[in-house]
Amino acid sequence: GNYRLATGYGPLLDMLRPGVRVLTTWQATRIDTNAAGGAVVVTSARGDVVRAKSVLVTVPLSVLRDGDIQFDPPLPACKRDAIAHMGMSHGMKVVLRMKKRFWPQSTTLILCADALATQVWFDGFHMRNDASVGTVTCFIVGPEAALAVSMPHEALVKRLLAQLDEMFGVKARPRPATDTYDGFLIYNWGDHPFIRGAYSYPLRAGVRRTLGEPVGDNLY
Repeated sequence: GNYRLATGYGPLLDMLRPGVRVLTTWQATRIDTNAAGGAVVVTSARGDVVRAKSVLVTVPLSVLRDGDIQFDPPLPACKRDAIAHMGMSHGMKVVLRMKKRFWPQSTTLILCADALATQVWFDGFHMRNDASVGTVTCFIVGPEAALAVSMPHEALVKRLLAQLDEMFGVKARPRPATDTYDGFLIYNWGDHPFIRGAYSYPLRAGVRRTLGEPVGDNLY
């Protein structure tokens, strides 16, 4: 299931941080696995350098596909072929702020396979001390997200409110979402310069396994 940390993710990072050097706003652009002395050298966009025994690469597929990181020596042909045979879909979240809860209090998630938002998450009111604010998060991925990113924000929100109205509307109140709507926030992972998409997927069997295998004993 999905669980939310009551204090946010900061305390989790604090627990893992002791003894670990954490670098932020540090864009890796080159990884040299044949450096002198058997070390791995990672170079940033500003020319800063980190030396280590090994490196674990966990960047999005788009970063590998577009060559944002140069590898020396180059990645093996099997790795490059695996990257070329994987795709990366669109993905976005639209958070709708509501002035009043119109969904059952016990409802936290609804799956909608045939709708624009394929997952709808419900938060607020019963989960926060501030009972005056509630949110509905619409999760949009795949072909639906490709459509959503092309729509003006106002038109997209209108479509999502119509979906919620269809889900929860009754004869006495046919437009509960539209009537209580109070603002929106959109996060599109495709717009993030270091993500440029949402979920990767294989275009050929076995490429995920090939891409995930280590190169030598220092590149993972």
